[in-house]
Amino acid sequence: MSEQDEKLMAKYGITSTVKTEYQYKDYRYERLSDALSYARIDARRSGEAVEQEKPVSPADLSSTRVIPANGYTATPDQKLAPLARNSS
Repeated sequence: MSEQDEKLMAKYGITSTVKTEYQYKDYRYERLSDALSYARIDARRSGEAVEQEKPVSPADLSSTRVIPANGYTATPDQKLAPLARNSS
């Protein structure tokens, strides 16, 4: 971020935050538990033995969608499916 950007942000009261993102292969996740879940599923598909650990935190469990860089989406327990595109 440039010094000019910082000055403009200060002038207008704009703030920013850093967002943690977890990546497994080409897939990006907001929650570590989702990244671990999909990595385990992927490992099982390739025949690796996978030990199940406890989730990072109970609050971290949800049906968050995976948002991969390649334009596909899935929850950790689903196969990948193309994102719906607007036809307009």
